[in-house]
Amino acid sequence: MPHPAGLEAGALGLSESVVMGVAGTAPAYSIEITTSTIIATAGVLSPASVLVCGLIMFGIAFAFIHMNRALASAGTSYAWVAMTFGRTLGFFAGWSLLVLCCVFMVSAMIPAANATLLVFAPQ
Repeated sequence: MPHPAGLEAGALGLSESVVMGVAGTAPAYSIEITTSTIIATAGVLSPASVLVCGLIMFGIAFAFIHMNRALASAGTSYAWVAMTFGRTLGFFAGWSLLVLCCVFMVSAMIPAANATLLVFAPQ
């Protein structure tokens, strides 16, 4: 008789349980923080800003769908640029995307922190 699928009792320790708990709550927390930040900065225009940003994100997703149909690759920007312009420019495209994401995330923390503080302690 086959064994039912699942984990053995005691297979997950404290660290695994913490990671699963954080991973489960992170999406809801991200939505809450993002919503409060948008409301603090845009006020009444918050729905319009979400709509505009959503349309831009839809356009990017649409482009990714079509680019992946042409060349499905985990390297996305590197593979697409390398296919069109050569490996050197593909290398720079891949690394510039990685560096810009890291730089933006760091630089976006300051306005996000200020907006969050304004939600809790308006001036």
